[in-house]
Amino acid sequence: MPIENTHDTGEQRSSPPAVGTTLMTIPNEILEKIFIKIALDAAAVWSHIFLPFNTNPKGILTLMLVCQKWHRIAEPILYRRQQYIAKPPITSEHAGSLLHLLDRKPYLAGYIRELSIDARPDNFDEAVLKILHHCKRLTLLHLDGQLSAPPSAVPAAIQSLPLKSLSITTVESSLLRDGFFNFLLGLRYLENLKIGDWASPYPTTDLKRLPADFRRQSNIKTLQLKEPNTYPTLTEDCLALSAALEEVILTGFEFSRSSWYYSSDQIQALLLPHCDSLRRVELSSILKGDSTPCPLPDFSVFPRLEQLSLCPYHVFYHEKPTDLYRKLAAPNLQLLILHFHPESTHYVGADVFGEAQIDWLEEFASVHSQTCLAANFRELHIIFFPSVEDSEDLSWPWDRLDRAAEIVSRHGIKLIYSEPPTSRAEWETEAEAMAKVLKEGAARRKLREQQRE
Repeated sequence: MPIENTHDTGEQRSSPPAVGTTLMTIPNEILEKIFIKIALDAAAVWSHIFLPFNTNPKGILTLMLVCQKWHRIAEPILYRRQQYIAKPPITSEHAGSLLHLLDRKPYLAGYIRELSIDARPDNFDEAVLKILHHCKRLTLLHLDGQLSAPPSAVPAAIQSLPLKSLSITTVESSLLRDGFFNFLLGLRYLENLKIGDWASPYPTTDLKRLPADFRRQSNIKTLQLKEPNTYPTLTEDCLALSAALEEVILTGFEFSRSSWYYSSDQIQALLLPHCDSLRRVELSSILKGDSTPCPLPDFSVFPRLEQLSLCPYHVFYHEKPTDLYRKLAAPNLQLLILHFHPESTHYVGADVFGEAQIDWLEEFASVHSQTCLAANFRELHIIFFPSVEDSEDLSWPWDRLDRAAEIVSRHGIKLIYSEPPTSRAEWETEAEAMAKVLKEGAARRKLREQQRE
C-alpha cells in the first residue's frame, strides 16, 4: 500500500488505493459473476429452466467500454443469450440481424449458449437452418414455430447440438406420425423438454407409439406439456420415455382438441412411475368433458415431492381444506404454490382473493398445526397480480394478503405473496376512476330502461 509523507508533522499515513487499481485486482471469476448478474438481471427472478430471453445489453455494453480486461470478460456474457427474429428474406445481408452479425464476426457464435428463434411458417425452416449453421454450442434452444418431420432438415440440425434444454411452440403432426421419439432420443444430453401445442389436423389417429425398448431410455429430468388431453397416448409416451423425471408441468387439462379428458386418477397413474424421483409438480385445473371439475390427485404417495403448484381457482372453489391437506401429506413436501394465472379465467380481479379465501386458508393451516401429516410443509406462495379493470371489489387486495399471512403464521406456515406492481395510491386513483365509469354506465342503463317503459 503506498505511504504518504505529511510534511508538516513528519508522520506517515497510509493512503487509500486508487479505485481503478482495486477494481483491476478483482479475480476474473468474481467479475464474471457480477457481469452475469447485471446482464441477465431481468430474468434472474424466474426460477424455472425455461427463462424469458430478457437481457440488459446497455449495462453489459457499458462494462465492455471500461478497459480491455473487462471487454474480454463481458463480451461472451453479452452474447450468451440471444433472440433471433427472422424477417424475410433470410439473407446474411439483412443489416442489424443476428445472422448478419455472425457472418461478419463468426467468433461471436462460440459465445451463444441460449437461443430463441422466432420465424414465420413460410420461412421457419430456412431461418432455423441458417442460424444453427453458426451456433454449434447451444445448450438451450427455443423454437417459436412449427417443428416438422423430414424432408425438413431442422430435426437433424437440432440433434447435432449439445442441447440440455429444448422448447418447441408447436410440433407438426407429420413428426408425430413418424420419428418423434427417435428425434428425442437423438438428443443425448437433453434434460429439459417443453412442448406447447400439437399441430392440426385433430385428431391424428395414426400416431406412432413409443416402442417398448425406448421406455425409460431418456435422461430428461424436466417435462412440460401444454395440451395433455389432445393426444393422451403422446402424453403417456412422453412421460414413459424418461428414466427418472424430477419435474413435471402439465397445463391445459381444462381444454381438449379431442374427446378425451384425463381424470385425477389417470393423472396420478401417469405420475406414479416417477414417484421415487419426482420433486416438483405443477398441474392446471382439471375438468371433465362437461366442464365440471375433478378432485385433485393424491400427492401423499410421492415420497420425494418437495414443491407442488396448483390452480388456486380449483383449490379454493372445489377442494375442502381438510381433504386437500391430506392429499398433500407427502413426507418431504415443503412448498405449495398457488398461481392466479390469466389463462385459467382470462382475467384476474382483486375479488378472487377475498374473505372466503382467507377463511379457507385459516382452516387449512389449522389442520396442519393439529395433525402435522405433512411434517416438512412450511411455505405457501401466492402469485397474484390483479387488475383494477377486472375487479368488482376495488379495495386494496394486499391488505387481505397481509391478513392471510398473519393468520396462517400462527399455525407454522409462512405465506409469501407477489409484491404489488403499483403503489396503494396509484391503485386507489385507478379504482376511483373505474368506480366513476361503472356508476355512469349504470346510470345510462337505468335511463334507457326508464325510456323503454
